[in-house]
Amino acid sequence: MLGLESEHIRSFYAIFSKCFFQICWMVAMYRRLLDYYTPYSANHPAAYFHAVIHLETHLKMGWEKLVQICPTLPQGWFELISLAVADRIELMREHWLLKMSAHPKIQEATTDFFLSLDYLGVFLTQLTYDDPFEAELVYQVSGTGCFFRGKPGATPEGVASLQKEFAEYLLPVEYTSFLQIHDGFANEMDVGIFGSRDMSLAGLEFQEVLEKACKKTPYAIHPKSLVPFYQSSNEAYFQCFWNGWQPDPKLESMHHTGNSDTAGVFSVMGNRVETMPYHTFLDWMILYLQKKDMYGTS
Repeated sequence: MLGLESEHIRSFYAIFSKCFFQICWMVAMYRRLLDYYTPYSANHPAAYFHAVIHLETHLKMGWEKLVQICPTLPQGWFELISLAVADRIELMREHWLLKMSAHPKIQEATTDFFLSLDYLGVFLTQLTYDDPFEAELVYQVSGTGCFFRGKPGATPEGVASLQKEFAEYLLPVEYTSFLQIHDGFANEMDVGIFGSRDMSLAGLEFQEVLEKACKKTPYAIHPKSLVPFYQSSNEAYFQCFWNGWQPDPKLESMHHTGNSDTAGVFSVMGNRVETMPYHTFLDWMILYLQKKDMYGTS
């Protein structure tokens, strides 16, 4: 009898140990996500947000009340979060493939990206007490702790307005197609891919960076021919579209690094100062989706 009880105890501890390990592993994997979306408090004075709502724990509030709190929340996202996680991931994968169907180059990368996910959720964030809430869709990568976050997609009218604003440039159609999935997209703490509403201000700030850098080292590329579409967590690192010196301008993707103290370094096809050029936005985007642990161990 005593031997049987001992066996039960050993079995219990084995199960308990396994469950405890799994819980610890899950907490570790989601730690960066939870830290990022933890609101300000006395215990978290360096938090990014004044207030945070994890949508799937607030579904009982109902769509009508939530959209009053967060006007940018798409109804489709509200309905998506009511589903099981696996179904959310599959539906968003199909949405990406549909929006990017005219660009077969990214189809395989999209499928691989969604196969790497183990969670997809929505967070509503408020920067300060007076700010409105903003919605972000979060993609958690399995086994790394890394996550990506995207804003609601741009409307066709928003894309048309952006193209009108940058009428002197030929913005790549694959870029404007992606904006209809996420009008702003980032890996963790990156500033990320600029949304249509942020491009103009980002361009002005980027030109200021270039103007300071050009005083020390002139560029082989005219600064005004560059349109930034991405900024990393390092404020001086940008990815840009290059309106090359051609009668029929064709934008290429390239990168610039630099700040007010150091000259920039460019990587452009046909006028190369540094290696690693990207022929198109999709070439860059595919590599960006593969950077699944930018802030931890690779």
